[in-house]
Amino acid sequence: MWSWIKSLVWKDIPTVINELSSEEQAPKKTAKPKTKSKKTATKTCDFSKLTKEQLLKEAKKRGVKANASLKKSELIKRLG
Repeated sequence: MWSWIKSLVWKDIPTVINELSSEEQAPKKTAKPKTKSKKTATKTCDFSKLTKEQLLKEAKKRGVKANASLKKSELIKRLG
């Protein structure tokens, strides 16, 4: 039984060194840089499904002048 425990716990030192050196010598894979896809300007959004708050956020994101006093239909016209 002791020999079994010794074989589990204490490995031969050269064996351990050889295992480590073989892992280091393995060729490392380099990750290719991911390319970001460009969004096309032809994509359209169905603004009628968005809430007024979402339309206001979209207007701010796009740089369209809009405020909370505008009606939803007016916001859609300005964004469209």
